[in-house]
Amino acid sequence: MEGLETMQQPEPSEAVRTRFLETLHAYREGYEEAQRRQVYVTPPKSFWSEWWPAARMADRVAAMLLISGAMVGHYAIARAQNPANPEMAELRGQVESLRQLVTLSLMQEQSPSQRCAAWGTATR
Repeated sequence: MEGLETMQQPEPSEAVRTRFLETLHAYREGYEEAQRRQVYVTPPKSFWSEWWPAARMADRVAAMLLISGAMVGHYAIARAQNPANPEMAELRGQVESLRQLVTLSLMQEQSPSQRCAAWGTATR
């Protein structure tokens, strides 16, 4: 290893240098000529390229319809659960208390089948 450090690096001959520069020059000329001759061809239009803007617009319209439908549905459910008529709210409360009363009376039965029926009523 010590001997490698002391070795002199051989210099390339003038012929190798000349040949390298000629090759480099020829490559540059060929590259520049190819750049001048290169013709940029636009690809033909496909069916989808013409419809793409319409598809993007349809996406936006579908998203807006989905959001507005969710909002309307939420509003309708909220109105159904909280009616403006106080008589309807009172009737709903009475029905719920009657359902609880029936469930409790059925759970006090001795028959297991009637208790199971009460359990099914209570979970609805």
